[in-house]
Formats: sequence, C-alpha cells, structure tokens
Amino acid sequence: MHLWILYGTVVFIVLVVCILAMRVQISCIYTRQHKEDLLEVYVRLLGMTLFELKAPTMDLNLSNQTFSFTEEERNLGKEKVKKKKWTLSTMKRFIHNSREWLRHFPKFKYRAEAFLRKVTVTSFTWHTELALVMRQVRHNYLECYGE
Repeated sequence: MHLWILYGTVVFIVLVVCILAMRVQISCIYTRQHKEDLLEVYVRLLGMTLFELKAPTMDLNLSNQTFSFTEEERNLGKEKVKKKKWTLSTMKRFIHNSREWLRHFPKFKYRAEAFLRKVTVTSFTWHTELALVMRQVRHNYLECYGE
C-alpha cells in the first residue's frame, strides 16, 4: 500500500518537473503597410498553438480621441471576433487601476523582473518600406525631368 503512495508521489513530481521544463514560445508580430496595421500574438507549446490573437486594424481618431481595433482570438479552437474601442479616459483609468493594483503587490516587480530575465529573444526582424518609397520617388523624378 505504501509503495503506491511513494510511486504516485514520484510520478507526480516527475510530471511537475517535465511541465516546468517545457519551452513555451510566444511570438509577437507587428506589421504596418501604408496605413494598415496588424498585430499578431501566438502562444505555442510543443508545436501546438494554444492561443492566437490577431488585431488587424487599429484606428486612431484624433478628433474624438478614440483608439479602436478589431480583434480575432483563437483559444484552443474557440474563435471570437471583438470590436474594441478605447477613449483617452479609458486609457487613463486603465493606467490608474494598474498603479493601484501594483501597490497591492509590492513583490510583483521583482517576480516580473525575474521572469523577464529568463525571456530570450531568439530572432528579431525589421523590414521597412523605405527602399520601395525611394525607388518610387526616383522613378517619378525620372518620368518628370528625365536623366
């Protein structure tokens, strides 16, 4: 009887160690082409996508100071499409509430720093459209004025 408890405890500890040793891949991709924005976030574990978020359009309206976006979310097969709108007051309230929340958790900063120390960036890619714009400007110049 006591051996089953010992075996169960050992198996449980081995499973916990294996789960803690698994590598979680978090990909954040932000692209902007002309006036089109796209934010994509993927969370993968063992090659399986656990969470996927796409926020394809982000619109900033300066006249009424709102920031709106459409969000597509896939969480373990469940798909949701949400339209969100933030105003300046909503963002201020969010920042204020975050500060209040952080006051209740003084050790949160240290835990977050310890977590972020273990985060590694494995690849960083930056693409710009500057070369395409310069080529178009040169092409337009040559059309107008010749060589």
